[in-house]
Amino acid sequence: MAGFSGWFVDVRRNRQGALLSPQAVGDGELIGGKVPRSRIGGGRPGRALFHNGDGRLRTVQVPQTEL
Repeated sequence: MAGFSGWFVDVRRNRQGALLSPQAVGDGELIGGKVPRSRIGGGRPGRALFHNGDGRLRTVQVPQTEL
């Protein structure tokens, strides 16, 4: 991880996070998962691929909030 700092290093170290619209199979490596080819590109609004550190990517629904 030489050359990287901040949030990128934190996400990679924790191996947890959400991908809103992955554009390549390798995008999941940042959070510790592998994105299936069927999930590449054009994600649906309000949906994300979530990885909580157990090796599986799950589809979750993210609510829109008005502030």
